[in-house]
Parts: sequence; structure tokens; C-alpha cells
Amino acid sequence: MTGHFFEGAEKLLEIWFVTSENESGKATTHNDLRNIPRDLIEDVLSLVNCKVLTYAQSATTDTYVLSESSMFVFQTHFILKTCGETTLLHAVQPMLDLARDYCGLDIVDQIFYSRRKFLRPELQKAPHTSFEHEVAYLDSIFEGGSAYVLGRTNVDCWYLYTLDRTCVSKKSDQTLEIIMTDLDPEKMKIFYQEYTSSAAEATKKAGIDKLFPNAKIFDYLFDPCGYSMNGLLPDGHYFTIHITPEPDFSYVSFETNVSYSQYQELIRKILQMFNPGKFTTTIFGGTLQVSMVNENYSIFLTMAGSTIKLSVWLITILFTAITKNTQAEDSATPSACVVKKQQMKINSQIISLRWPPLIQIFLKRDLVRLRSASKKRTKKLKLMLQFYFHFVLFVFFSIFYHH
Repeated sequence: MTGHFFEGAEKLLEIWFVTSENESGKATTHNDLRNIPRDLIEDVLSLVNCKVLTYAQSATTDTYVLSESSMFVFQTHFILKTCGETTLLHAVQPMLDLARDYCGLDIVDQIFYSRRKFLRPELQKAPHTSFEHEVAYLDSIFEGGSAYVLGRTNVDCWYLYTLDRTCVSKKSDQTLEIIMTDLDPEKMKIFYQEYTSSAAEATKKAGIDKLFPNAKIFDYLFDPCGYSMNGLLPDGHYFTIHITPEPDFSYVSFETNVSYSQYQELIRKILQMFNPGKFTTTIFGGTLQVSMVNENYSIFLTMAGSTIKLSVWLITILFTAITKNTQAEDSATPSACVVKKQQMKINSQIISLRWPPLIQIFLKRDLVRLRSASKKRTKKLKLMLQFYFHFVLFVFFSIFYHH
């Protein structure tokens, strides 16, 4: 791969704080990350190798559209998302110091760092040259962190580092992230200055302004191409979209913490808006219910909702890859179910990082129930089917972990 290249895949950092200033650990008006002077935030961002393009604030949130993605600052947590060759993790220690010195938020309660596999990792700067180096860097600052990889590392995967001390309260919001690649070139034309004169025009042409009609949108159209936007909604909700439209390495990300009883319609709108060849979806949340996702995923979410516990609040991760055809690349990621919809093949999987031991517990429980089951054939048949289902899951995830 030669010539012009831009790494659209973002590094995503989220840190939650509490204070030792009172016994409850709960924040007061003094304990507010938005008290950090803006110029000091910009100094931190310069360490990351990005700058502020647009700044705005609401009653609950400070938002920054950056030269490489976005930053959101709330009372007790912040979200920093940067693409390209930025060194996002260089922001961690300075932000910890500022949170302590200006806000009295001296305890890190939770940290989440995640990213998709880079297209060209050799272009990244330390410590982002590999996930192992990123983990080592975070481990040098935090004790007790955990690192995970979802997917096949030789094809495509998603990395996650998490630390959950649960000093006071669990993260209560839900976050949906959709990562899209192989975008429709016609739809990507909107995000070239050759075809669109302003960020506001791009926002309207794409229909982004209709996703959340009550949002205040702060957008930016890059020269010659590329697009970023942050949207602020009431009650501390946000959404953000970042677009790298070049066909050789096209990339779009969408993220929001708006809670839904059904995510199906929102995901459908996003996919229709950008028409990706492939996409990955992650859903984080402490109150995830089966009703959040359509019936195609119900059986998996029912089980996942009662068994997955990556951290105290993280109940499930929905990892989805989508392709428009049935070529061999469809089998790149193991799938739990295959559903045909809108002429596309969707490979969906719910992956627990503790599946094998948990399913072993289910198997033992199933055997106990079978032995003590009544002579009613229907009940015994149901228990046998349940046992075989858990057995197949156990075998599948055991093989997955060994690979």
C-alpha cells in the first residue's frame, strides 16, 4: 500500500472518577471535570497530536470537535476519541493529574480503552504500535486492568482494555458504537469539498440532522475531504460521527449514549445512511435487555444477559460483521447465527469472555435437572434439548478460545 493513507480507526478512551473527599465518594459541584481550564485541556490534546476545531457546552457536557475526532467532558467522566496517528494514551496521566488538582477527583473508578485493528499499524507512534504495547503502557499507570481481543487477529478484531474498581456507582448509561468500512463511494462523495460546500450542507445531505432532531450539532468538513460532528442532546446524551471517505481505506464510526428499548431501527438508519460493506457493532450497558435488539438475536441476548460480566456494568458485546455477498470473506469471523436481510448476509455473534466456565456450570445444572426430572416426556425432552444446546455452545467457545 503506497501513496496517501489515513487511518480512520479511532482509539477510544473513557475514564470515570470518584473522590476521596467524602465518605460516599460521590461528586459535588466542586468535583466537576468541566472546572478544568480549557487551555489546559488543549495542552493535553497537543500531547495527543490533535487540536480543537470547535468547542461548545451544554448544561451537562463540554464537547470538542478535534482535528482527529472528538472529546466529551462530563462531571465525573470524559470520553476521548482520536484517529490517524494520534497518541491518545499520552493523555491519560495528564488528565488524571488535572482531575485531581482542579476537581478533587482523585480516584479512577473505571477505565475503558478500545479500538479496531489498524489497517497500517506500522504507521502508528508509540505506545500504539501494538495492542501489547498499549496494554503495557496502561498497566504502568493502573493496577488490575484486563485486556481482551474479540475476533480473529489475522483478519479483523476489536481490542478492549478495562479496569473496574466500582468504588461508588456503576456506569449507568448505555453506549452503542457502529464501526463501518468498505463504504458506498456514491454516499461518500457528500463528504468531499468538491461536491459539498460546507459541513452544514454535508450534515443535511447525508440526513445526519434527522437522526436526533432535537440535537445541537457541531460539524466540520475537512479539506479536501473528511467529516466530523458532535451532537449534544438533553440530559447528558450525545452522538458523534467521523468519516474517512477515501475509497481505498474508507471508514465511518457512529457512537451514542442515547438509551433505546430497541436499537434495531437506529442501526438500520445508520446502515442505510452509509451503506457499508462491513460493520462492527458494540453495545455496552448495565441494563441491557433482550428487547434492545431484534428477534434474530433474542436467544443469544437472553443467555448473554445472565452470564456475561466483563466488568460490573458491561453485560454484553454484540460483535457484528456484515457483507453484501457470500464470498469467502464472510467466514472471517465465527458466527453464532446467519440472517438474510435486505439482500445482505449478517454474521452475528455474542461473545462472552468467560463463556466456557459459565457454560460448564449450566451443563452441571442441566445434568442434575435431568436426573431428578419427572417421567413426563415433554419436560424431559425440553431438558435434554437444553443440555445439548449448552454442550454445543461449550464446544464452540472452547474451540474459539484455543484459536
